[in-house]
Amino acid sequence: MNINSLVLRPLTPPIRDGINKAVIKKGIANNILTLSPDYFQSSNICPLKTLKKIEFDNSTQFIPDKSLENYVSNKMAQLGLKDAGVVLIDLNNNKIASINGQKSFYPASVIKLAVMAEAFHQASVNEINLDSIVAVSPANVAPTWLPDGDKRPLLKAGAKASIRHLIELMITRSDNTATNVLIEKLGRKNISKFMADIGLSGIQVHRKLSVEYDKNSTGSNKMTSLETAKLLAMIAKGELVDYKSCTEMMNILGKQMDNEKIPAGLPKNAKIYHKTGETSKTTHDAGIIKIGGKSYILSIFTNLSPGSAVKKITSLTSGIWSLPDFPKKA
Repeated sequence: MNINSLVLRPLTPPIRDGINKAVIKKGIANNILTLSPDYFQSSNICPLKTLKKIEFDNSTQFIPDKSLENYVSNKMAQLGLKDAGVVLIDLNNNKIASINGQKSFYPASVIKLAVMAEAFHQASVNEINLDSIVAVSPANVAPTWLPDGDKRPLLKAGAKASIRHLIELMITRSDNTATNVLIEKLGRKNISKFMADIGLSGIQVHRKLSVEYDKNSTGSNKMTSLETAKLLAMIAKGELVDYKSCTEMMNILGKQMDNEKIPAGLPKNAKIYHKTGETSKTTHDAGIIKIGGKSYILSIFTNLSPGSAVKKITSLTSGIWSLPDFPKKA
């Protein structure tokens, strides 16, 4: 049997905590033989040294929905969003509509999804304890939006908080100081490596947020709307790190305090678990949507100012949910 590549598709990320499923691809014929790790290790059917390529693949095989893709693309053109990156995934049948999904954007605060994911990953392999306390250094203090009604004090130099609390601040009110403390604690290279190891190499953390000087910066942070959607799909399906971690991440995402983009275009009884991001030149929103017993992922990235983009993102969302196949009630 001429096997020239091995693709490992684990149920949870294959990072330091073992592999629970292996798939061996057979050369030109593309026949797939599924083996357990124990069988693979003990079998001489395909010694590791004979393989030309070994790679990790943790992504669900999504099915392009051309009809939906055409509708979304046309709606984007009508709204002046033709250069945006938009990905819609129906998790009930794994169908996907992707327009400019692989286009790389400066993600602003949406990159915080990757930081959260790596924090839970490191906790799962006992590299950190989410309840351990860390201090805020002056170099990590950055301007942060304080939403109306948020009574949690802004973080100042010398303040102390648990990693778990920092994650919640980072996601729910998009706290930049909390983000910078976490990036320093987790390591930006580790965050980017984890994303690459789960098949999302377009998600990269190179610098802290909203600080004048970052001595360890290696460039701009990067994300694509497609890989952001895939990351959220892993969380929604309980496949990132472990089910318990995904449940906690969902709970945190559900407390997002900026709800003027995608949520404003959804039926009132929809539940959304999402992360927004914006600068003066970019406006993004990406989340998990649950309604009528069904689940979806919607990821929208634009190179437009918030003043120009917010209503367009809302209109695109409401346009999608006006389609007959999308549930309107819980």
